[in-house]
Amino acid sequence: MAEFDAYELYMLTLINRARADPVAAAAAFGIDLNQGLAAGTISATAKQPLAPNNLLAAAAEAHSDWMLATDTFSHTGINGSSPGDRMAAAGYRFTGAYTWGENISWSGTTGQLRTSQLAAYIEQQHRGLFLSPGHRVNIFGENYREIGISQQLGEMTGYNASMITQNFAATGQSRYATGVVFNDLNGDGYYNPGEGVGGVSITVNGTVMGQTSAAGGYAITMANGTWTLGFSGGGLTGAYYQTVSMNGLNVGVDAKAALFAPVTFQTWNSTTNSFVATTPTAYSGPVAHLDWQMLGTAGADNVAGSDQDDFMNLGGGNDAANGGAGSDVLDGGTGSNFLIGGAGQDIFFADGRGGQAAWTTIVDFEKGEQVNIWGWRPGTSRFTWTADDGTAGYKGATLHADLDADGRIDISVTFAGLALSALGTPQESDGLLLLV
Repeated sequence: MAEFDAYELYMLTLINRARADPVAAAAAFGIDLNQGLAAGTISATAKQPLAPNNLLAAAAEAHSDWMLATDTFSHTGINGSSPGDRMAAAGYRFTGAYTWGENISWSGTTGQLRTSQLAAYIEQQHRGLFLSPGHRVNIFGENYREIGISQQLGEMTGYNASMITQNFAATGQSRYATGVVFNDLNGDGYYNPGEGVGGVSITVNGTVMGQTSAAGGYAITMANGTWTLGFSGGGLTGAYYQTVSMNGLNVGVDAKAALFAPVTFQTWNSTTNSFVATTPTAYSGPVAHLDWQMLGTAGADNVAGSDQDDFMNLGGGNDAANGGAGSDVLDGGTGSNFLIGGAGQDIFFADGRGGQAAWTTIVDFEKGEQVNIWGWRPGTSRFTWTADDGTAGYKGATLHADLDADGRIDISVTFAGLALSALGTPQESDGLLLLV
């Protein structure tokens, strides 16, 4: 039976990333979502992720091979077969309210087509299919739940070609948790060929239900309800758990290998006057590159993060946070806070909405990093700069903001050790003042 290789799985992740945010995906290619289509043909709402199906992949592989062997580019295949015929012939059973669709694409060169070029061909052909209105309708088909993809290499009308067939389908009542387990080697937050981890066991509420393919992908049949997915093995240390809620649609869960590593934060214990190891939780928000999170209390928190990409939101109180290595997001919450980004490109938040004057000190702010001030009201809020302000030993250029125009400073932010000339111009947005 055909199994998705690393490049075919990569194409699936590109499709599922597009389905998660159709409007943004279209904008990334410089088009309107319904360009070339009647208005509203494709809705702007997120679509369920497609689960890999090896039977559909086998049908796709056979058709890609046949098109190359016969120099034919058509949805009508061997012996006059339709895509649905070929899916059924591969063993995919159509029952209940079933549906199917097919996309095909080829691209070639007169030169040698090398393995190192296959990912680029996947990206190029994904783009071509996306820009084609009819193929885009299949990519965003709301009723599809499974897909088979085959990229086959061969000669097509005299060119060395990458031939791709995508088989979309749904049958019966099956719904899936699906995704990839991968080492994020290039740090972009997404799967790329060569990053997958095979042989990872997947449990549902503690019962093993399957494992990742050699390329790192998986699909687990799930019933409606709330479940805990567990990932372990495959040569990785530790385990990763994610709670999912199934409600008639597929759910996507990707697991970065970094999340499997035993990770601890250090939090200050005021009773023993020492730092103690604390286990953070896996980050589950919208920022792709973040790995771990720590949510603080209404009191005074003092937390040191890991060497990975951490998110800390320390809530109320006067807090201190050190992100350590990695590209972190540090939000001290309301109160007066002391934030150290550490190595990496960090994002800081200061909050002036606590009802009393607050002062945040940021240490090691660097070019390319970002500071956001919560509570800013365009047209109402005002700010001033002082060149050298703050607590002894950590003075620097300081922004003072009056958020509600009552003549009192609500939040001050000191950039320790930096002069005004080292800082950019603040940018307004609703609820935030942004400084990069």
